[in-house]
Amino acid sequence: RLSRIMGMACSTANRPNEVDVRDEYGKWLEAVLTYGEDGYASRVRVHFVGWDVKWDTTMDTQLQGECFAQRGRFSHPKHAKPPKTSRFSIKQRVLIQLRKPKLTKQWIEGTVSAIDGEQVQVSYRYTNGQNLKPYQYWYHTAQREIKAAEAA
Repeated sequence: RLSRIMGMACSTANRPNEVDVRDEYGKWLEAVLTYGEDGYASRVRVHFVGWDVKWDTTMDTQLQGECFAQRGRFSHPKHAKPPKTSRFSIKQRVLIQLRKPKLTKQWIEGTVSAIDGEQVQVSYRYTNGQNLKPYQYWYHTAQREIKAAEAA
């Protein structure tokens, strides 16, 4: 059913509900899906593996399709240690494709604030209307939405 709803192959035929899901903070986590939430075929209930049910959420696979991936593609198991290598370092200046507060193709500068294996948390400021607000969002190094800023 996962293949039909999201248009992607399941990683394990025995466990078709297990996928990687990008949470609201940008972090890719292992998740288990329950289908047909609220009576809509495209709405799924997401339970993040290893997290309390209070963090469960409902997502729409049609509207948020870019937030779903084959299990293990971007996440690492909660019980396993993430890889220690990263091409980025803490306090490094990077360019990111803006995803929060809104998804755009705009590139802005930020600073690496945390690293978890191949996932990098970036702190940045964005003018939302008239106010300059601070944001933090996770980016995966295997995606083309983060790159090193050129030295000045």
